[in-house]
Amino acid sequence: MGTPSPVTIAAGGPVTLTDAQRDGRACVNCGSENGAMIPAGLLGGVQIFRHQVCPAKPVELDHVGAQLYTAYKNLGEQIADLTEKQKRVREQLEARIGDAPGATIGGEDVITWKWSKPGGGLDAKALAKDHPEIYAKYYKPKKASRPFKILGE
Repeated sequence: MGTPSPVTIAAGGPVTLTDAQRDGRACVNCGSENGAMIPAGLLGGVQIFRHQVCPAKPVELDHVGAQLYTAYKNLGEQIADLTEKQKRVREQLEARIGDAPGATIGGEDVITWKWSKPGGGLDAKALAKDHPEIYAKYYKPKKASRPFKILGE
């Protein structure tokens, strides 16, 4: 076996590959020769391979990957904050709309908030016909809903 030498794969920095990895017999990410692999590119005219998902170890994120991870976490927190703020604004709009079926701005419809018809959660007709005593015992009416829609989204 020769001495491992550093090579550059894709946009990553230099990495050290074993003979098996350089010869295309082992995954260039985890070094395992087991499991199904897919092509990862050419190295010195030889096809190198990688697992689609390496079972041996997680991927170490580089600086850009770490920034992306942090940005993703921050966006999740911002989305949660914005969702809560949106909920409070919606509640304020609902209070202003009251029992009206919607709202306008400058005469243009911008929000609808109409009651839907209440309904049941099963084929009540068939159950009532086939088993009237069970139907009467287990029927549970649903409350009417009132969808809140911003028009033009």
